[in-house]
Amino acid sequence: MLKDITTNLPKDSDWSRQFDSLDGLRRLIKNHEEIYPLIQQNLSLIMPEVLKLVESLRSSLAKNGMITLAEMCETFKKCMDPFLEAIFIRLFKKAQDANTFIIEEVNKCIKSLCSYCTSAKVLPIVINNSQSKSIPIKLKVALCMDKLLQKDNYSLAMLKENPKLLGVMGNYITDGSQEVRGITKEIFINILGNNSLN
Repeated sequence: MLKDITTNLPKDSDWSRQFDSLDGLRRLIKNHEEIYPLIQQNLSLIMPEVLKLVESLRSSLAKNGMITLAEMCETFKKCMDPFLEAIFIRLFKKAQDANTFIIEEVNKCIKSLCSYCTSAKVLPIVINNSQSKSIPIKLKVALCMDKLLQKDNYSLAMLKENPKLLGVMGNYITDGSQEVRGITKEIFINILGNNSLN
């Protein structure tokens, strides 16, 4: 079945069959732990094709692609680290979509990446994208910062080890976007709340 999936994802132009291939991959991940090693060995073949479907203009296909990515991150964790930059490029691009249906899935996928992949690999990508002028991208950067710090229980140690992160937060707390300022303010409140007794 994995061979059929990896064949249909890149070569089948029928979107409904591509959708079914993503569903097939999700079923394998959910129900067949015994083939995890085989999937991991083929990630370099699978991932570029899943990412192409994330970029699809057909919203249902793009959404399923992001759901698949999130589930892959939850399952394979550090094995997804080599693909993080490529994933974030697609997600930040999708973050600028006007479709709220898509934005909700972008948020879920970002939360999964920040929760299950290696923080030290995610953080530089987030910081590198923090200078974007795009408000939707800034919002996703702020979401990433929140989830990474939350994962570390809003520890001050993470900020001490990553002064650039604190610099981004300092810029975002005075950003022109009320939404960006609001998320960043909540981050600072959580940091203070979790370190007040330390």
